[in-house]
Amino acid sequence: MSYLPNTWVNFDGYLSLIVAVEQGYYEPYHGEVLDGEARVGSHRSRQFVLRDLFNDSGRPLAGVPCMKYCDAVEEVMHPATESDLRRKALFQQNHPDDYSRWMERSPLCTEKEYLGFEVLPGHQKSVMASIRRLARSLPATFSYRELFSFAAQAGVPLHGCCDDYASRYDNYVSFALSYHVGERRGRQQLFFGLKDIDHRDKAEDARLLTDPFRWFNFEHLFLFIARNVKEYLLLHPSAQLQAFFDQLKLAFIALNDGKHKTNPLASEYYQWVPKRMFGREEAWTCAADYLEHIASNHPVEQLSALLRTKEWQEKYALIYDACS
Repeated sequence: MSYLPNTWVNFDGYLSLIVAVEQGYYEPYHGEVLDGEARVGSHRSRQFVLRDLFNDSGRPLAGVPCMKYCDAVEEVMHPATESDLRRKALFQQNHPDDYSRWMERSPLCTEKEYLGFEVLPGHQKSVMASIRRLARSLPATFSYRELFSFAAQAGVPLHGCCDDYASRYDNYVSFALSYHVGERRGRQQLFFGLKDIDHRDKAEDARLLTDPFRWFNFEHLFLFIARNVKEYLLLHPSAQLQAFFDQLKLAFIALNDGKHKTNPLASEYYQWVPKRMFGREEAWTCAADYLEHIASNHPVEQLSALLRTKEWQEKYALIYDACS
């Protein structure tokens, strides 16, 4: 079936409006091109830009334009049924202001292409610095071929750059190219920014994996905080504290699913905590700092103080290992 813009559909359980239907083409950095399985400029996929109005349970959604790759679209997308359209009409009738704001939202869909290339061990940080300088000098829009040319002039080695770098290279520098879906020059995607510069060092990863005192990220830290609350709750039963612990469980699910924006507690924590690895001593300090940070709204002030004591840390030392 052919789907056109401004058509209402049911996509994976959501009532959605098709904003645009675009064609995607192979770029030089796609793994299929590098492996000789496809040619640059040949058809890669259909790109559907959708805006979700509500899900099957009727919960209204933000309507931020999002892109779906789906050549086998019939498996996940279906024309809106009469029931779907009645529900839409009812929503429009009962929430006219919300519906108007939803319709007025910009249809522009922004996505990122994540790329990376191999570098010599120990050279990641210097190459990252070169890419940051390159990013500041790029024009408002540019194709990948133009980026490659600008990089060569700046002495940045993008040779071997690809979109499946994590499975190809042990040591690499990666980055993201931002683009608006449908903004192309011929069959070349146009990008407008270079961001999210990162790296991997195999030797550094190996040290982290064999050092239990350094294998602890921000999600582990949240679980660590919750486990401490649970232990304190056993010693000091409280309806208020139990309610807070129940909130922590829901917040952890949201964090683990990458949906922190849907949960106020998860969202606040995500904004507060540094996105890096934590050692054992630092984990206790950060956990205590976070509980102190939220103590004005939750009954955790006494626990925050306890987490700073050697007695508590020694008694509950196994919590760290259980959460890492």
